[in-house]
Amino acid sequence: MQNLFTGLMSGVNAAISSYIAAFPATLEDFLGSLAVAVAIMILEWVCLGWNKSSIRKIALYSGSVRNDLWAFLLVGIGFAWPLAQLSLFGLPELVKNISLGWVHIIRPELGNSLFVALLWFIVYDFAMYWIHRWSHMIPALWALHSYHHSANEMTILTRFRFHPLEEALYTIVFAALLALLPVPKLYILVLMGASLVHTCLKHSGLAQNWGWVGRYILSSPAGHHIHHSKNEAHFGTNYATTFQFWDILFGTHHYPDQASVTGLQLGLSNDAGDRPVLICLLSHYLDFFKSFLPSTLRRQSS
Repeated sequence: MQNLFTGLMSGVNAAISSYIAAFPATLEDFLGSLAVAVAIMILEWVCLGWNKSSIRKIALYSGSVRNDLWAFLLVGIGFAWPLAQLSLFGLPELVKNISLGWVHIIRPELGNSLFVALLWFIVYDFAMYWIHRWSHMIPALWALHSYHHSANEMTILTRFRFHPLEEALYTIVFAALLALLPVPKLYILVLMGASLVHTCLKHSGLAQNWGWVGRYILSSPAGHHIHHSKNEAHFGTNYATTFQFWDILFGTHHYPDQASVTGLQLGLSNDAGDRPVLICLLSHYLDFFKSFLPSTLRRQSS
């Protein structure tokens, strides 16, 4: 018993030390994300007016928007990984280390940095398509991802509304793919910065379908709003993070006309997403464990 307690305390101390060491870089990332989010909020306000703006919804601090704000702060200041570590007894770090060890064995030798960076981003986006799709199909993953989908109104901060355990999964995939295809930091900053702008726009009120670009190349805001729809006709569609052609290639594409996005009801029928953030996070954490029990005790997948 004493050895178990010592091991747990050692894990806690390691998580705290790791968090403190990474905090300067975490703060830099957070301030960058905040700057991007605020810039797009201002653009949204100018284009749509105050009443339809994310800033107004966040200022009212009501309903599911409260979870958007707290999730943004939780993820932004780097608490997601330590929480995942502590709540899963160090399993995320173990999985990450195993993944990194495996990819170092199979890592190819490639030359031109720009080519590798573009290849890395395509591979990363392909992986995110499938993780997202599986998150709607596998009960354990849906138990976590449903926190994101429980938002019943969209704000730019909904882009950051992820459960710490789900965020840890993305961290592991990101680290493993970066070990597989090492990319200079500058290219990563540019690519992930562009991705952040794009995904913030997808969760904004600027719900346009982007014409042929949204049909064939980039996932559009209108298409992503359809993905968040309560309408069963829209279920199982538009999983792409960046490149729309993954949905086309794998048969999950739904190209919306502008009329279909107007008045769209968002969220989940069985979860208003407006419970206090700690209760929400704990509920989805428990649902994650329940998903490994017989199906009668599981939350149903979308």
